[in-house]
Amino acid sequence: MKPHWDMGAEHFDFMWRLSGDREVAPLQVFSSDKQIWLQFAVGQYVPAIFAIEDKQYIPLSYSRKDPYVIVQGQWQQLVFRGGALEAKAQHEPFILSDALQSEQVTVVDNMTPEHVLEDPL
Repeated sequence: MKPHWDMGAEHFDFMWRLSGDREVAPLQVFSSDKQIWLQFAVGQYVPAIFAIEDKQYIPLSYSRKDPYVIVQGQWQQLVFRGGALEAKAQHEPFILSDALQSEQVTVVDNMTPEHVLEDPL
């Protein structure tokens, strides 16, 4: 089934880590600046979805845009519960290391692995 909307992958953040019971976890999670998109397996029921904020579980409502379930908001951690099963999705934005953020990074063009071994920076 082809989605009926016009947004490319560049509009979404795929930096989410999944953990826990696969039976209640989505297959993938990605987010925009206002929504979190969840894709569950075909035939998988949608579990209860919670956000965690200040150590409190907040039940979330969702809408469907097949094949996705969409949660409104910019939550950093979601919990999926079904009976005794639980899974989590944690947003982990890409952060450059201190070295990459500084202006001291040197970019070297046309270096082969042999050059790196012979002449370390």
